[in-house]
Amino acid sequence: MLVSLKSRPASVVTLFAVVLITSAPAWADSFFSGRALAARVHAMPEPERLRSLSALSVSEREAFFRSLSVAEIIALGRQSLSGLGVYQARAIREERVQGRLCGPDVVEVTVREKPRAVVLAFVAGEHKGRRALYNVLLRPREMLARESGLLGIFTMWLSFDSSMARRYTNHTIAEVGFGAMIDVMQADQEKAASAGGYRRSDEGFDGRGLFCMFFEGPAEAKGLYAARLRYCVDSKLALPMKIEVFDDRGRREYVEYHDLQARLTVDEEFFTPKGAGM
Repeated sequence: MLVSLKSRPASVVTLFAVVLITSAPAWADSFFSGRALAARVHAMPEPERLRSLSALSVSEREAFFRSLSVAEIIALGRQSLSGLGVYQARAIREERVQGRLCGPDVVEVTVREKPRAVVLAFVAGEHKGRRALYNVLLRPREMLARESGLLGIFTMWLSFDSSMARRYTNHTIAEVGFGAMIDVMQADQEKAASAGGYRRSDEGFDGRGLFCMFFEGPAEAKGLYAARLRYCVDSKLALPMKIEVFDDRGRREYVEYHDLQARLTVDEEFFTPKGAGM
């Protein structure tokens, strides 16, 4: 995964402490609990936090994430998000929409979080060749779409609420990217809290090195997007790189991000019909 992310006397002590932990694992647990380490890393500037977490062993990093509350994981993800600038990644997505399974598709996603703008290019899967553009500064509630195949000679502006925009997804194009995923997670956590909160099971690191947690919502909670959810975050950035949403019929949604490239330099026209090749 490629990520280019671009304070101090106090941080030198913190880094020294982290080095002590990694060099003396036999007594690290008694010297610093995962809770104490979490408090220190949370306050670090982004570059320093990445270096410090990279210095930890896999088991130490797992202990660190297990010690964090969901609110802290969300906060760390937001910190990383603020440093991404314009970013691009490849997303593998699959959704059940109105009873029909759509995908999997592989989509090249380019996102500017603020002001919100998204370009989608479907590069593999059932809808290969489709392109879409959203820019809140152009049309806040519409996207520009171009279908694959023979229909690709036409582009059209579609309302978020139109049947054509909703044919293959449960989401609007404005909900693509890490920021929207974090927003949904935070909103669901707050809704569930009033009914006792989600039951969290830490699964640990998966084959990609993502830290995965499984959440089951309380039956009494109202308006949850995900009654059951697997939420997997990058082990340094705490960004949600994989999400699975389940309902009574099984897995309803799946999205997994790969090959993240951050702080991209794009020209002023990139998030316009011309710049997006539309």
